[in-house]
Amino acid sequence: MNLVDVQTSTAKTLGLASSDEITIANVHDGKKDGLGGQKVSDDATTGKGRRFGSTVFMIAGLTPIDRPTYDNRECQPQR
Repeated sequence: MNLVDVQTSTAKTLGLASSDEITIANVHDGKKDGLGGQKVSDDATTGKGRRFGSTVFMIAGLTPIDRPTYDNRECQPQR
């Protein structure tokens, strides 16, 4: 998993101009399914202090040098 990709996709989902405006922490991988996909969850904090819980479905690349793809990112506000 490439955390830069996770940070970039989270920033886009939240409508931020840059991934520099967000910090990712507490990344947890779920169990892999039969095709190698897995759910990944994390906590995201914006530069202004807003906190979000994020989940995304990550699908591994077909070969070891292929980058994984991320699908269905969801971000929910946290207290």
